[in-house]
Amino acid sequence: MSLIISGTTSTGVSLVTGDNPVSITSSGYVNNNTSGNYGIAGPAGTAWTVTNAGTIAGKNGAVSLAAGGAVTNQITGTITGGNNVISISGASGSVTNAGVIVGQVELNSGTASNLVTGTIRSTFENAIYIFGPAFVTNAGSLVSSIQNGVRLADGGATTN
Repeated sequence: MSLIISGTTSTGVSLVTGDNPVSITSSGYVNNNTSGNYGIAGPAGTAWTVTNAGTIAGKNGAVSLAAGGAVTNQITGTITGGNNVISISGASGSVTNAGVIVGQVELNSGTASNLVTGTIRSTFENAIYIFGPAFVTNAGSLVSSIQNGVRLADGGATTN
């Protein structure tokens, strides 16, 4: 099964097993302004796949995946909200961005690719922060107004 979001939801989405993979169309808008919550939350037990062509926003962050997984933000996509706008924990993860991400991308380990059309802009700490072994590729705009564009806490490589 899968979950396709093409309308507006203002309460966020808590994923269940049958929702994987998740797609937000260009007309889709997911927002959660409740304190401590994400626009999309994927609990432990499933490595989630989220593809966004619309907008994902949240007060604490936009996307939280608790068992690893992948987030792809397409050229029409915007992901914004909170300090850790995308948080992938519990296992390795990947983020591929061709659109706009505003906030810190945080991964347990894995890869982050910012494509030529992509912008990742953080006003909180690092634009990309990966705790474990990592590889980051940047061909777009990657900026943090506070700390580093990229921080690899446990080593890895970057290509810019």
